[in-house]
Amino acid sequence: SWDNDLEDLANRQVLACNLSSEYKKAEVEKEYRDTIGINTADNLNVLNAMETWFNEYQLYDYTKNKCKVPKDCLHYKRIVWGSAEFIGCSTGHCSDLTEVKSGKIIVCYYSPMTAVDQSVVGICACFTDCFDIALSHKLFKQR
Repeated sequence: SWDNDLEDLANRQVLACNLSSEYKKAEVEKEYRDTIGINTADNLNVLNAMETWFNEYQLYDYTKNKCKVPKDCLHYKRIVWGSAEFIGCSTGHCSDLTEVKSGKIIVCYYSPMTAVDQSVVGICACFTDCFDIALSHKLFKQR
């Protein structure tokens, strides 16, 4: 379900124009009092961002339970994680002097998040749920 606290935390990262999936993670988890997963994209279109993250399934080796190239499928693993019950996202605009070259940023936080070294097989319901929640939320009407 949508979480306003996660939205607020994601918005802090948007305001910092930071694309890191580890941005102040320990500090955020302490404040939120639970584990989180962070996905970011260099655009404002939630549909494109979610599809890009989900399409990383092609980079995941289901038999070995890992990304074919280290860390190349972590966005995918975060959005399909079965334990994630809450999502909060934010979008914004950044100067072209930042790492956000398009000038547009989207950040989504998920919680709770367990270690991404566990298998994703059989836990893909979260993507559909999170995707529906994100699409229906007011945030994704362009600011």
